[in-house]
Amino acid sequence: MIEFSPSLLCLQQRWQINRLSAEFLAKFMTVFFPVNGDNLETCKHHKEIYGTVKFVAYELLENAIKFHDPCSTQPVCMQLLLCSDRMIFFTDNSIPSTAVTSFQTFITELLSNNLQELYVKQIESNAINQDTSCSKLGLMILMLDYKVKLGWKFASPSPVHSSTRITTMAQLLLKI
Repeated sequence: MIEFSPSLLCLQQRWQINRLSAEFLAKFMTVFFPVNGDNLETCKHHKEIYGTVKFVAYELLENAIKFHDPCSTQPVCMQLLLCSDRMIFFTDNSIPSTAVTSFQTFITELLSNNLQELYVKQIESNAINQDTSCSKLGLMILMLDYKVKLGWKFASPSPVHSSTRITTMAQLLLKI
């Protein structure tokens, strides 16, 4: 588990920590998928695992950091669980309670619509609005390109800071 407080660092340092954390998790996970000599298949699989873990971890951490409630004293956490046939990523962060409804609406849209059509629609919307702060494409890319299954858990709002703790789960099936 990796745990840190994003409020301790400036935004630029947070992105660097995000990148380094994703790279660390990817390198760590590849230990469980060793390359057997000059075997091209195991070498290819090793590289695929590294690239996939790095991308999934980066996207999840990026969202957790970007949308974390700046008033919250709770840390952003990432946990990675390796099972025999899958990897499960968990991120925990707090968002302002006022943002919960719009996020839940986005999740409903994401899970109940044709993902390919939603992706194209979002790209077109981003091109028109040119808002680079919230593209809404990362989770769609995880689902479309990496076949990641996503799930969320919303905890009760904190009475102290009016923030809600969110756990995002991303399940990635392994090619064995």
